[in-house]
Amino acid sequence: MPELPELEALVQAIASGVARAPVRDVPRAHFAVLKAAVPPLAALAGRTIDRTERRGKHLLFHAGDIALAVHLMTMGRIGYYPPSVTKRPRGAVLDVAFADGGALIGTEGGTRKSMRVGVYDAPGLQELIGHLGPEPLAEAFDPAALDAVLDHEGRQLNALLRDGRRLAGIGRAFADEILHEAQLSPFAHSQRLPADGRARLYAAIRAVLGRGVAECSERQGLVLPARNDGRLLRIHGRDGTPCPRCATTLAFIDFESNRIVYCPPCQTGGRVLADRRMSRLLR
Repeated sequence: MPELPELEALVQAIASGVARAPVRDVPRAHFAVLKAAVPPLAALAGRTIDRTERRGKHLLFHAGDIALAVHLMTMGRIGYYPPSVTKRPRGAVLDVAFADGGALIGTEGGTRKSMRVGVYDAPGLQELIGHLGPEPLAEAFDPAALDAVLDHEGRQLNALLRDGRRLAGIGRAFADEILHEAQLSPFAHSQRLPADGRARLYAAIRAVLGRGVAECSERQGLVLPARNDGRLLRIHGRDGTPCPRCATTLAFIDFESNRIVYCPPCQTGGRVLADRRMSRLLR
């Protein structure tokens, strides 16, 4: 699933393109991905997208008092195709054509269509994204804001980082990267994290996500790649290879729908964590 760095870089890359001309026709969306009927997609026809932003893992294309919201889920991809680009993907699940010949096109791999697309007015948009936590790269997200997140309820750090209600936009891959950078156990308890651990976690969040946005901006272009760029990741998906910090073999904990990768010397005092959730784990 695309995470904050990929999506933020994409928004920055396509914002000017989608704003160049009004939406030409009624956008087309596969019935399975369309999650809102009021306002209808037809409400976008003739309007100009005046602002494009990311909120968590949602892409928001504002057009006056309404906005097209897109959540790519796991297999969805999206991109802006300028008028000069005539080769465009087949099987689009979202196609927004602009009057100058450009297009915003969303696709989804596999047969299951789980992308979420809809047009929302202000109350609808608040209902859609109002539950999201703070943006970890926002200027307002300071160490005190992180403390509030950590102290809200006792959670294991890896799960907390991936909870969009607490911090917006971080998924499995960058949770692993952040905790490795901070040299913290994925199962450390949020409310018990000492001051030095909190300082390292805050610095790691800002550094890892900021670096990710910069690297994605260099590589992605106007279309989100069909697969996540593994070059962005130092440890996630690299279990069995040397830790980039200490050269110890990276370990993992395998859950039904998630694999957590970590370095025992760097993050858990050298202890290899048992590969089951209810084990007695290092805090």
